[in-house]
Amino acid sequence: MGRAIGPIPQFTLNHGEIEDLDHELANITRECNQGQTSLIFLRSCLLKILILMSRAAVRESSAELSLKFRKEVVEGLELIEGAILRCDTFRVSELAEALALSPANLTMLFQKSTGWSPMAYYQHRRVQHACRLLIDLGKSLTEIAYELGYCDSAHFTHLFKKHQDMSPSEYRRLYTKVKTKVKKRGEA
Repeated sequence: MGRAIGPIPQFTLNHGEIEDLDHELANITRECNQGQTSLIFLRSCLLKILILMSRAAVRESSAELSLKFRKEVVEGLELIEGAILRCDTFRVSELAEALALSPANLTMLFQKSTGWSPMAYYQHRRVQHACRLLIDLGKSLTEIAYELGYCDSAHFTHLFKKHQDMSPSEYRRLYTKVKTKVKKRGEA
């Protein structure tokens, strides 16, 4: 006889998560329907799906996973993510005020829970968003910089290189397939 299996953990995706999941699945479908499939692109899409689903599972079962994040830290993480997505200016003092904490107390709680200061986490997440956007060859580096709230592409490039040890252009070349058309001799 087979051994008994416990209950299968279940979780619910919110509307935004479902849209993100649909977007990644559509990206995978488009990539597979093209003549040359980029394995790096497919892996990045699948990793994003796994991260999305993991976050949803953790959100609904954090007590079972023994996560010890205080509610202020969880709210802070969500506010930082929202600031990035809305392209808002981020200040630790404003985050601390929104969470009814002093900046020093917020920084201490954040560092203890995540290993990052609030500002370092914000910069890290912005660079992660940049990595995702750089795979889309339809956007210029300047457009990506402005979309993420950088004042200009030089500032974006400087911070990206600081976090990734390569420029955004180098990252884009490394992680995207470059489509080139080879003209036959004699064609105009």
